[in-house]
Amino acid sequence: MLLLLIVALWIGRRGQVHERWMGYRSLAEAFRSALFLSVSHAAEVSEDQDEGARIRAPWFQRAFSEAWPQRPEVSLREGEAGDLREFLLAAWINDQIGFHRSTARRSEGRRQLYTWIVYALAGVTITVAALHIAHVPSGEGWARAFEFLAIMLPGFGAAVTGLREHGQHRLHEERSKRTAERLELLRRQPDPGGDLDDVRKLANATQRVIVEENLNWSGVVEFQDLELVI
Repeated sequence: MLLLLIVALWIGRRGQVHERWMGYRSLAEAFRSALFLSVSHAAEVSEDQDEGARIRAPWFQRAFSEAWPQRPEVSLREGEAGDLREFLLAAWINDQIGFHRSTARRSEGRRQLYTWIVYALAGVTITVAALHIAHVPSGEGWARAFEFLAIMLPGFGAAVTGLREHGQHRLHEERSKRTAERLELLRRQPDPGGDLDDVRKLANATQRVIVEENLNWSGVVEFQDLELVI
């Protein structure tokens, strides 16, 4: 099993699994937001970078920079502002609120599950130690079994604790809760009256919230690469 762990670590590092996963996620988020920014004409991606800056940029940023100029042009009339606002609310803001609420619940559930497993392992370890001290039940076989469990269970408890802390579930939970609350405030803003500029302001405000969440997520996940701990 130790050899399998080393092989898995080597494959993960050589294949850059962690880096590619982060890149795929960032590219997917950029494309998701780009749809709504493009339709509402809310923002433009800077295209004045020199060639050296483009080459030094991560691959997923280069991919998005190549795709953005090829987007189809969308024309809007002032009378379509109300429909555009409803589209942004239904397909973007509400969708992201639901996603982050679900993420917060999932992170909370995983954190609580790990915590209860640690508590259960600690309780079983204390019980085994007490039975071993009291010689109940008696016999050499039971004594060896209790000694084995007393050594093994704390190790499992430490491993589960490591998984809980490495996953940073509390941070992900709190970050998603804050993001959902901020998006909820944007959704509840009253419609100022069907002006395209107001819809663009809503799209830009939504994008700022999502970009900030992506940066916070990257700051946490960036250092969660595969590590060998024995």
